[in-house]
Amino acid sequence: DPEREAPPELITQFLAPGFEPPHYLRNVLKQNGPYDANNEELNTGLKYVQKQLAAEVSEHHDDLMEQVTLLKQMDQKLDGIKNGVGSLQNSLKRLRHTIKEPHDAVQSRIVQLRNMWNATEILRRVSRFMTLLTKLKEQDAQAQLQAGKGAGPTDLPKAAKNWREIEAVLEEVDLSGIEVVDNEREYLAVLGRSVKLKAQELLKNGLESLNQAEVGIALQTAYNLDVLPQTVKDTIDRQRKEVRAFVYKELDVAAISKAIASATVDKDEAADGRSSESSRTRSVVFGKLDVVMAYVHQQFVQIAQLYRVLSKKRDPLSHVLFLDAVSSTVGADFLEDFWVKTSQMLKERLTDTTKRGSINQMLIAEYPRLYRLMVNFSTNLVDYCYWINAEGASENDPRSWSKECISLFEKLFNAASQHRLYEKVEAVAVKMMQGCPDPDAAEQVCHPSDKDRQSYGLRPADVRTFTAAVTHEITATRGERALQPPILTNIAKSLQLFSVKCESMWLHTAAASQTSGNASNAQVFNASLYNAIMKVSADAVAVVGNQAGAAATPAFGSWSDAELEDSMNSAMQLLKEQLVDMESVANGIIRPILTSATKYIEKLILKMHKEDFNKPDLNRTSAYVSDVENRLQAIKHKVLYLFDANTPPYETNCRQLASRVMSFFVRHAALHQPMSEEGKMKLSTDIAQVQFAVGTICNTEKLGAPFKELRAFRSLIFMDTAQIPHCMEVRNAIVHPLNILHHLFGRAATPKLLPLPHAHWGKSLEEYSEELDLLTDPALEGTQQQYDPFYDVWQTM
Repeated sequence: DPEREAPPELITQFLAPGFEPPHYLRNVLKQNGPYDANNEELNTGLKYVQKQLAAEVSEHHDDLMEQVTLLKQMDQKLDGIKNGVGSLQNSLKRLRHTIKEPHDAVQSRIVQLRNMWNATEILRRVSRFMTLLTKLKEQDAQAQLQAGKGAGPTDLPKAAKNWREIEAVLEEVDLSGIEVVDNEREYLAVLGRSVKLKAQELLKNGLESLNQAEVGIALQTAYNLDVLPQTVKDTIDRQRKEVRAFVYKELDVAAISKAIASATVDKDEAADGRSSESSRTRSVVFGKLDVVMAYVHQQFVQIAQLYRVLSKKRDPLSHVLFLDAVSSTVGADFLEDFWVKTSQMLKERLTDTTKRGSINQMLIAEYPRLYRLMVNFSTNLVDYCYWINAEGASENDPRSWSKECISLFEKLFNAASQHRLYEKVEAVAVKMMQGCPDPDAAEQVCHPSDKDRQSYGLRPADVRTFTAAVTHEITATRGERALQPPILTNIAKSLQLFSVKCESMWLHTAAASQTSGNASNAQVFNASLYNAIMKVSADAVAVVGNQAGAAATPAFGSWSDAELEDSMNSAMQLLKEQLVDMESVANGIIRPILTSATKYIEKLILKMHKEDFNKPDLNRTSAYVSDVENRLQAIKHKVLYLFDANTPPYETNCRQLASRVMSFFVRHAALHQPMSEEGKMKLSTDIAQVQFAVGTICNTEKLGAPFKELRAFRSLIFMDTAQIPHCMEVRNAIVHPLNILHHLFGRAATPKLLPLPHAHWGKSLEEYSEELDLLTDPALEGTQQQYDPFYDVWQTM
């Protein structure tokens, strides 16, 4: 306040914010000297303060009085509060006495009971621990005793169960600090590791030996140890890693190349560098493949054995199926999954390994062996593949996998087989062209003793190269029925090409069908083609028949029995068609010769009508018979000797020639007129000589109807006319009805009134014979009109 008296400097110091009495006292004593002087100054300041206080009170008297009144009221309220607090404290004392003390007593009893229960529980656990420990030690001692005697670990699951129960006891309650328990902890740890190791070793040994009992004991032990899912997973992973490591090691290209370089070969192959290289490659690669397939099969069978035991084994107490217990960890289809991953890895490794040129070429050449290896491998696995249904349909069929792995080699092998066969055919075709005579030389005659005839046509050695190739191709697939359809198709195509080549080289000149003397060079060449065709055909039939009927290994899953049979039948049908075509070509080569010979002999037989059978010379052989006999002998020894007589076309054409000669002879013998009894004797002699002459060409007894007709007609000519309609030869139609009619008309005593048919119609014997060849059965239907005039004449007589 500005109206008030200013405070002395001393008072101002006491109003400073940072005033400190000790500091002030030190400063005062140091500056002002003795105590009295300072005390007087302080008193002056005190009086000033008192004066100011009196002024302040006077100025605010009313306010101060009002505050005093309020203070008294606050004291009264404070007394009321103190009374309430006292009442509350008394109530709390009564409540403490009524509730808290009983509660504390109950709480103490509860704590006491809890401690007692904990102690009892610990004692119970310790008792259980000791009981199980005693059993475990007894089982351990028994196991050691059995091990000493060489017995199996049959008590291992019990020991594992007890050990696991002890571990459960230690996990449920903390028993640390209990001496009897702590002393056994190390023993339990050692024993637990020992049981686990024994179970793993027993499982491994059981899988390797395929002993289901040992595998079951090991799995039961793992289940009792509560580690079954992890144990199975570790086993599968270990097997998969081992298979992968083994496959990559055995099929390493560098290692295979080194093994091929260091491999030894036979002495016979040492002289040929290429064959020795191929032999070493074949030996090493297939040795590696055999080892790899055997190892993969062994490991797969072990996993299959594990799956089989898991799918059958149940825990004797809980009845839990072990496969269900591990399905959440490894899956219920872990065997199929193991095959899928292993097969994928194996396929990739095989593909990488077989890319190498020499290995690839060797596997193409040795595809049947590779096929047999893969078939045996996949077939042996199928028995363990539970996921393949009864129809054999599955995405993960080992047989389909094997076929897929080697499908490329199959295509290349079939292509190489066809190429090899075509090469041999082309080589034979070159020999054909080299042995084909030029047009001038083809017309020249070759004497049977002429050595130069060997320069024309194909030599047997040339043909053997092709037949050997056919034999090699079919023999390579012996026993592999699934491989034979494409090989048989290749053989059929090569036979077709060979047949086409022979047909294109076949000479069609007149000299190729002449029978007037020694064989011409054209006939020598054609005969070589004929013999080559029939030799190839016979060898193909023999080889295919022997090899195709051999015992066959099972086919891949993608081939059903019906499909394989259809494929085989189609290939065999194609092969049969080509063999028929080849026989047709061979038949076309030899037929012109025998056709020409037949026509010539027919002309000789027509000379029969120039012979006198009314007054014959019985001491002279008929000229026409001698000509026929000489011609047949010449054909056989000068022309037909070039052809293989043991072939169907040769035999067929010779039988046709002989049949035609006999039938033609009987026809014209029946048309001969007149004929005396001596003439009948001469004709009978001619028939015997013709039969003998024909017998030089083929076996007459196999001719059937023509031979029987000739013999029957020989008997017929000596019968009385009245006997002829009733004889066996007529009733059984052994002699053709036309020939009987001709013979009956030939017996007529008045040839002018009853002329023979050809004379009645004004035709020559040759023309009439040609018309008879065109008649159809029954023969009498076409001649009814012709014989009606004879009937009319007979009625007038």
